[in-house]
Amino acid sequence: VLGFDCEWVTRGGTTRPVSLLQLASRTGECGLFRVCRLNDGTIPRCVRDLLANKNVLKVGVACWEDSRRLERDYGITVRGCVDLRHLAIRHKSLQSGKLGLQALAEQVLGVKMDKSRTVRCSNWEASKLSEEQITYAANDALVSVDIFTTFLEWKLQQNDKSEKNLRSAVKAMCQGLVDVPFSDSHRGGRKRTARNNKTRPLQHQNEGKVPQNHNEGSFSNVEAPQHQENKAPTPRKVKGYTVRRSPFYHNCQLLAPDGTLLSTIDRKKVQWYLQKELGELVSEDPLTVQLKFEPSGRPSSQDDQYYLSVKDNVCVVCGRTESYIRKNVVPHDYRRHFPREMKDHLSHDILLLCTVCHQQTGHHDNRLRNEIVREFNAPLGSEDNAKFLEDPARRKARTAAKALLRDDNKIPAERKLELETHVKEFYSTEEVTTAMLMEAATLETRIENENFVPHAEKVVRSLLERRDGLMLFEKRWRRHFLDSMKPRYLPPLWSVDHNHGKLER
Repeated sequence: VLGFDCEWVTRGGTTRPVSLLQLASRTGECGLFRVCRLNDGTIPRCVRDLLANKNVLKVGVACWEDSRRLERDYGITVRGCVDLRHLAIRHKSLQSGKLGLQALAEQVLGVKMDKSRTVRCSNWEASKLSEEQITYAANDALVSVDIFTTFLEWKLQQNDKSEKNLRSAVKAMCQGLVDVPFSDSHRGGRKRTARNNKTRPLQHQNEGKVPQNHNEGSFSNVEAPQHQENKAPTPRKVKGYTVRRSPFYHNCQLLAPDGTLLSTIDRKKVQWYLQKELGELVSEDPLTVQLKFEPSGRPSSQDDQYYLSVKDNVCVVCGRTESYIRKNVVPHDYRRHFPREMKDHLSHDILLLCTVCHQQTGHHDNRLRNEIVREFNAPLGSEDNAKFLEDPARRKARTAAKALLRDDNKIPAERKLELETHVKEFYSTEEVTTAMLMEAATLETRIENENFVPHAEKVVRSLLERRDGLMLFEKRWRRHFLDSMKPRYLPPLWSVDHNHGKLER
């Protein structure tokens, strides 16, 4: 069992990657790993293996959320997380109290922690950490493992504390709680009190969201005669970071009426052509359908040959054959703004990766994306580039109105006058009424930012103004994938220049 915690910096409303990783043992030793100062965030293999070992429990408050941050920021797999709040609510004496680390330390250990905001919100990316920062960070992890140990002792009570009983007690105590995020529902909907903002589960960025209109080949959506009903059923949308269990490539064949191979397609597409009587089955192995009409296009270039080749269902980086995820080599948030001729029916840049390689490539992609942010002056999403902005006047009026409605009789006269002034100034009036306060208390404080342009859209707009800008951008991402991941199992004919010959013509 290890105490586990992370620290990071928030600047201008934007959360930076994890700066510090803390791991503490039951014997009082604590290791602080300055992830942000390591070369490319590369944590030693021995530490990575320790973090990925689900048999080594990592305990803390909001530790599951911390593990997601490490995966998102550095591609580090963390398994075996147990949130102390799950264990705390099993004890009646702790159910109704606060569940932050500071509160648990005081209630369970009788220890008062120093949670000074000055240290907590300090610069964890500084070239050298202060003694206060080191002590603060180490204590978070040390206290976490001590709280877990105390919970274990409570469970054992007077039982024999042999190694065998300890192991079985730990297993029983954590049954069903490993790698499970804590939420309000676990304590009957009471207010969450974890430290800082670590109680919101993080989501992966756009990498897990894959457009669903891509097939295995560029000619798999050939047009049927106009009198035919030729719209294929809309596939079910896949949300989030979805691991595929079934094959992605079925390597079925689509033939023209004269027998020319048009593309490799999936089984569903074969069934669709057969059900619509637009083609006939000519072979079971490989599953092959021959069209009854002349397609709108045929393979005519070297690039088109890519869609005729058989592709293996393996991670293109390491060759793993199970639990793979589709990877957009050019992130979808950029590609969605590309012209149709650069994205329709083109699956060249959708590859398969195992979960580990997918996490690693996400970290590398973040580095390139940050370069693009600086290069195009296109923030990813901050106070300077937000779809909605907080209106200070509205916020002041709403806060004041709520206070006046809630504690009117308890507010000192001078403070009450100040609050009423905020409401008067917002409504440009000399008198405050109850109806006005009730309206002000429900004001929407966010206003639409007329100058907002999403990062990806701004980048693509700029590229469209440059000669060959989008082609060079596409090539940049493809080259980045090759250089950063060094894939060994790419499909035949995969190329950084794919489709560019057609566009140049």
